[in-house]
Amino acid sequence: MYKFSLFIILAFLSSTVANGLLKESNLPGSILEKSIIWQRSGKNNLNEPLSVGFRKNIEINKIPKRAEMRIFADSRYVLWINGKYVERGPCRFDPKGPQYDLIDIKDFLQTGQNTIAIMVQGNVTGSLKVMKHIPGLTSLLILDNQKYITDSTWLCSEKIPQQIIKDIWTWSCILDTVDANSRDFNWQMPPFDDSKWESAVAVSGESWGPLTLRSIPRLKEIDLGSGTILQIRNDKTIDNTVKKLSESFPEKFNAGDEIVIDAGKLSLTYWVIDMKATKGTDLIFTPCQDFVNGETIINYNCITTYKAREGDQSYMSFDTFGFRYLNIKVLKGSFTLSNIHFISRLYPNISLAKFECSDDFLNKTWNQTSYTSSVLCEDGYVDSAERAEWMGDVGMIQYPVSRMVISGAGEGKHKIMYSDPRLMRNMLIHTAQSQQNDGRLKAHHPSDRFDLHWFIEDYCCLWVQGLRQYYENTSDIDLVKELWPVLQSQMEWFFDHKNRSGLYTAREFLIHLDNPLRYQVCQGATINAFLYKALIDASFLAKKQGKTEESKTFQQEAGSLKMAYNKFMWDEVSGSFYSAVYFPDYSQKDKIPALKLVPIQDPASKSKEWSDGNVQWIEKGEKVPPTVQAALSALNKGIVSDDHLNDVKKYLLTHSGELKNPYTHMMLFDEFYKYDIDSLDVKVLDIIRARWKNMVSRVSPGTSAEGFETQGYLCHPFGLIPAYTLPAYVLGVRKPEPVWKKTILIEPRLGDLVFAKGVCVTECGPVPIEWQKNSGNSLKFRFEIPKNTKAIIHLPKQGQQNKILLNGKPVHFIINGRFMEFKVKSGIYIGEVKKTEEISILSQTGN
Repeated sequence: MYKFSLFIILAFLSSTVANGLLKESNLPGSILEKSIIWQRSGKNNLNEPLSVGFRKNIEINKIPKRAEMRIFADSRYVLWINGKYVERGPCRFDPKGPQYDLIDIKDFLQTGQNTIAIMVQGNVTGSLKVMKHIPGLTSLLILDNQKYITDSTWLCSEKIPQQIIKDIWTWSCILDTVDANSRDFNWQMPPFDDSKWESAVAVSGESWGPLTLRSIPRLKEIDLGSGTILQIRNDKTIDNTVKKLSESFPEKFNAGDEIVIDAGKLSLTYWVIDMKATKGTDLIFTPCQDFVNGETIINYNCITTYKAREGDQSYMSFDTFGFRYLNIKVLKGSFTLSNIHFISRLYPNISLAKFECSDDFLNKTWNQTSYTSSVLCEDGYVDSAERAEWMGDVGMIQYPVSRMVISGAGEGKHKIMYSDPRLMRNMLIHTAQSQQNDGRLKAHHPSDRFDLHWFIEDYCCLWVQGLRQYYENTSDIDLVKELWPVLQSQMEWFFDHKNRSGLYTAREFLIHLDNPLRYQVCQGATINAFLYKALIDASFLAKKQGKTEESKTFQQEAGSLKMAYNKFMWDEVSGSFYSAVYFPDYSQKDKIPALKLVPIQDPASKSKEWSDGNVQWIEKGEKVPPTVQAALSALNKGIVSDDHLNDVKKYLLTHSGELKNPYTHMMLFDEFYKYDIDSLDVKVLDIIRARWKNMVSRVSPGTSAEGFETQGYLCHPFGLIPAYTLPAYVLGVRKPEPVWKKTILIEPRLGDLVFAKGVCVTECGPVPIEWQKNSGNSLKFRFEIPKNTKAIIHLPKQGQQNKILLNGKPVHFIINGRFMEFKVKSGIYIGEVKKTEEISILSQTGN
């Protein structure tokens, strides 16, 4: 064993501390950058993924008052201290901007010798949450006044039992295989003899950008328990006896057995299994999302394998997987299952949001969609299959929904960050780090993916929109200034693709599951609408930075685009917009190619229904018939001129049933509520009841899906829309103005519901709220406005003449459409809206 003595380094660090130089903002990151280690060069240049174990023994005389470890690894790490699992990380990163974890390790220490063991998986490829890069490990350990860094006194080995599976491809996760017969079995434990391990060597930190402290909280791990055996089958029998494992340990299984365990809920989960096995027992673990007709299905090519040694042993999966059911196959040998635990690992949401109403289906819908929203928050907004941060998913759905569902711990004791924006901030930065030399931003990042979906034009627009949303919800102007050059470069790319018609030539997308013109290069209705909104948002952000001339330029470009859009794309016959036009001769630069169709299924043919084939569907100067997607995008992004507005709204109302995916319903519900018609309040609820029926009614896996009829991925952000709609519109709590205005809006849209209640989360704080109808003659309510917050109250009229009682007193109000408006300060309010036959003097005054 090596003894740990770093007198020179400790003297330097002690000196810097004495001089007040050790600050979290800079010095730890600098020390970590200079302390990156790996195994000896020549062994790690295989250009393939591998796992390496690192060990260090440290002697301490007493438990320190302060025991902190800062740690970063490329690509991923798992940390043990004295044989006990501590943490895994780091947060997903682009090597341009790595972030280290800060961990309090006091509870894991003991007097005497302490063993630190870290497994690092490097050279990772294929995953959509990891970028292939030079591998390395660095840590800074502070025990009161003693400080230790990673250096050549650390020992390492690539012969540890747990390695990356290299011949199975999956986007989702890092797959591992374990040979418990390895010489280095139990290498994490203090008694392990590491005398044959080699010394680590230094790696230049210049391969990474500056290391900074993790900007989001460490993830929260929750033990889901041992689960339930649903089935045991082999070649001879199928046993469907349901048994809770916690009540039936130990359980013995033999070669040929296939066991299905239900973890109880779908989450992003890893497992820890304790067993006693015969030597050479081969196991295959397959995490699956569903269990149908006696078969586990939907595993996204994710498996791990385990070859057992003789006797007692444990296995913890390196990565987490999006699954509910674990299939364990015994290829040969036998083992006795002593214990198993499923550990959910998610963003640390403080669950405050609630919803309940008189419709049990809507209650189930809220429960499913809000739960799924929390499942899809880990070290980024993800889906459970690809585990990538898609800007389109986040900008359109996940960020708006998570504002209603996710709150996190803030700084200091008893502080909560309501509508936690930190995942959004991280993603805006990650996407900015993906910018290419020509200005384009990737559709998801960090990843090495470059194919048909690496760049999606309307997702770039949603990044701009997301930056504005984040700023208005946080007032973080510093991030806007930091990312402003990125925004400028992306907008320049769009300007290079401006057509002399005033429209922009780019690729249509919106969402490939719900746009007949997906992938087509043209002057498309949806992409030009998205770009209009991006121009408006860019103008707003420029103005907030004092960039007056740039703000004017973006505003003028938006105005020019709006004029061209309403001129060239308007179809008088349908009362809506053509879905696309194509004027190749109008291209300003030769680099814009002639129209090319992607060789995929092309529903943009001239037939009324989406059809197969790849047809030349558009000629020079031709216009493509209107679609509901074009009308919806135009309305939602605000590009419709006043003289066309009523016609397009009628078109959308008539054709809204043609929308094919939940994704577009986020915009649809927003637009329907803008109509401000009682009947559409009911229609929105009826659409949820009809279109979410199969998704919500399906018991397994119990999460919201990518498509209606549970098409596509079964745990996906596209299905989350009701988690936004029900609190924001039905309960009626929204933040209509930037956060610095400290104002919320309460405007219930109950539709046909008799009562609704819950807790709505806003950046200003939680808003408990209740509504109760009384035979159509009155509406009783109760709500609480957070401290230091004002509220605009819109209460629905109950008849021609109304009276409002608030905390026992009549209220002055004005008529605002179908609502009665008044304002209140923070506090608790109980009241009632009554229909009255006599005109209230107060109401007359308000009018």
